[in-house]
Amino acid sequence: MPSSAKLGKQEPSFQWAFYVVIPSLGDDAQYYVATVTLPSVTWETTEVPYFSQKKKFASRFNVNEMTCVLKDYVDFNTAAKAWKWWNSVGDIESGTVKVPSEYKKDGSLLKCDGRGSPIQTWKLQGCFPSAMEFGDLDYSGTDIVQISITLTIDKVSAE
Repeated sequence: MPSSAKLGKQEPSFQWAFYVVIPSLGDDAQYYVATVTLPSVTWETTEVPYFSQKKKFASRFNVNEMTCVLKDYVDFNTAAKAWKWWNSVGDIESGTVKVPSEYKKDGSLLKCDGRGSPIQTWKLQGCFPSAMEFGDLDYSGTDIVQISITLTIDKVSAE
């Protein structure tokens, strides 16, 4: 392995150094992530006839959903915090959905160096949990239960 003198100030980027922060959910709204799909964006296209041809144009910007698996064992009550946010979207018993201003939150996805300092940040605007899985319980293994959340996002930008 090369010495730090040879590498200079460059450090390896570790895959496990990610976390999602949703500040408007309160002080404890930092979620440590085991895996995450990075935000992806697409342009929807519109096709129009043009004499004997078809022309395609970019029409709408689309931010694709982002799936993250939370490390439930890192922080106390991760499952409770995730459930509270998911439950803020609507009332399951009455079948009602709340207004978006009550459940859509802005947040950040942070990629950190080996020391926990952010080296890249994605701003997530208008995000909410559209799906959540709390994992499986199984006596035959020793795997830690992980929580999978699908986040629906209005806008994303890299900083």
